[in-house]
Amino acid sequence: MLNNPIGSKPKRDSRGLIIQIGLIAIGLAAGYFYYTGYIKGDLEPIVVTDIKANDNLSKFKEIKSLDFDLFAEQGFRVLKIIGEAPILPGATGRGDIFAPF
Repeated sequence: MLNNPIGSKPKRDSRGLIIQIGLIAIGLAAGYFYYTGYIKGDLEPIVVTDIKANDNLSKFKEIKSLDFDLFAEQGFRVLKIIGEAPILPGATGRGDIFAPF
């Protein structure tokens, strides 16, 4: 038979409540130290270097300057089209999306 009479709430274990509060406090303290940077390691600062502003896109102004010799290689000549090309879209979906089934 249970020790609790009908309609009464069971007593909570006070030790379990203290452990839960302690774990929450430890988590809050760890989060505070992590996000505030209180504990800093021996990390060196990040040095940002200057980026050279080269205009690399100007070489693509004329098609003559592009090198298409890559497409003459054996690997590209062996490629084949499998299936229908171009892919023709079929009739999919419903005409009225709000219509009942």
